[in-house]
Amino acid sequence: MVRDYTIDLSSGVTTPSRLDAEADLIKFAFEASNVGYWVWDQKTDHVYLSAASLEMLQLPKDSFNNRVKDIQNLIHPDDFATLKSSLTNHIKDQRFFEIEFRARRQDGSYIWINIDGRPDPNETGKFGRVGGSVVDATAYVGLKQELSREKENLRLIFDNVPARIWLKDGHNTIIRLNEKAASSMKMRVQDVEGANTYNLFPEMAKAYHEADLAVINSGQPLLGIVEKYTPKDGEHGWVSTDKLPFTHPETHKKYVLVIATDITQQKKYETEILENSIRLDQANKDLDHFAYMASHDLKAPLRGMEELAEWIEEDLGENLTPDIQHKLGLLRGRVSRMDALLKDILAFSRAGKNMADPEEVHLDRVVDTVLDWLYPLDGIEFHRDTDLPVLNLPRSAIEHIMLNLLSNAVKHHDKDNGEIHIGCNDSDDYHILYVSDDGPGIPVKYQTRIFEIFKQLKPRDSVEGSGIGLSIVKKMSEALGGKIEILSEDGKRGTRFNIYLPKT
Repeated sequence: MVRDYTIDLSSGVTTPSRLDAEADLIKFAFEASNVGYWVWDQKTDHVYLSAASLEMLQLPKDSFNNRVKDIQNLIHPDDFATLKSSLTNHIKDQRFFEIEFRARRQDGSYIWINIDGRPDPNETGKFGRVGGSVVDATAYVGLKQELSREKENLRLIFDNVPARIWLKDGHNTIIRLNEKAASSMKMRVQDVEGANTYNLFPEMAKAYHEADLAVINSGQPLLGIVEKYTPKDGEHGWVSTDKLPFTHPETHKKYVLVIATDITQQKKYETEILENSIRLDQANKDLDHFAYMASHDLKAPLRGMEELAEWIEEDLGENLTPDIQHKLGLLRGRVSRMDALLKDILAFSRAGKNMADPEEVHLDRVVDTVLDWLYPLDGIEFHRDTDLPVLNLPRSAIEHIMLNLLSNAVKHHDKDNGEIHIGCNDSDDYHILYVSDDGPGIPVKYQTRIFEIFKQLKPRDSVEGSGIGLSIVKKMSEALGGKIEILSEDGKRGTRFNIYLPKT
């Protein structure tokens, strides 16, 4: 049938032809919109479904008998009770409704159906019939479920990030917060969202609010605020807080996003480190004082022992026997060793501390000076394998290092003749200063021990020394930002010490 949609409907006169035209237009609109409609007549208990509704459910028109029972059989069992209860309540209250449920089609698959409508009471005001539209909502429900899952995932992430997060407005109201934030307040998320900070924490709310307003009004963040907090019925702690301005992209309303990280443990560690540092500093001062006093106070009796040995020799005169002379020599040797030990203890306690400012130091000149201190050295030859660099460091530090390395090589050489080589190689980051000898070598198992204070591999009566020299070298090297390395192989002669001094 050909429809004429140019009919004039503007006239207020109602005629049969006019009613037919309007009905025809409405029918066409339903058919064209792919929206079905339905009517349930309570008196006859029949359900009418439009052609579009039947098509959604894959129900042939000639086999559908319009019975409510047939419709009930199509509803998903999990949705039937909810649908029935909701529909009953809306009909009872004579309210508009919109309900979603799953319905089974002829091929056994389920689709989501959205029905809406309102009840139409009969002449007595009771329920007469109800009806409305029918829409295939499968795609819409799928999207809604996907959005719901996405929201749950985001909430899961939001609640489990290792920070406390609040979203607050300019009135100090908490709009949103995560589980970590609520837990830190010893409260539940649902109890905090929508609450005002003035009600939750009246003592601290004013300070929070002022900082929040500063961020909201200026649009500039406040970062790294270290705050002490005390949760409800809990122990106090510390947080590092960032307050960031946030503007809603649709409403353009301004908020403040508060992100706080718990640093209570960090603050505890900092306090412990500070306390330990104070104690260590005091211990170092006490050690320095002890070393100085020991060195100073013990030198006087040592000088007295030296003088006593001289007086004994003078008093005995011609009666001085070789045995007594030998024993007096041993006494002087012990006094001399004790004096050197006291000097080395004092040097070790000061090694790496209170060093002079760095200066331009010609290493060649330092080696010349140290060799002058060591001469005469019968049978020992010194060779410079490379040019020695000009370094920028405290002169006394490098003099101590070279003096101890070279004197160590001389003292521990086991032959009448020997060679000591001095040189410097460069890496990307270090000047590598070395001293090597052709002496007896140092077994690998003892190479760590030689850097320990007072440790020697030979008896002190056979090699004069306090056992502190290499300890001083190690301490000085590390104080300059470098390190010491020993190269010596078991069963082979020769030892090489590498001193790594940073270029910067």
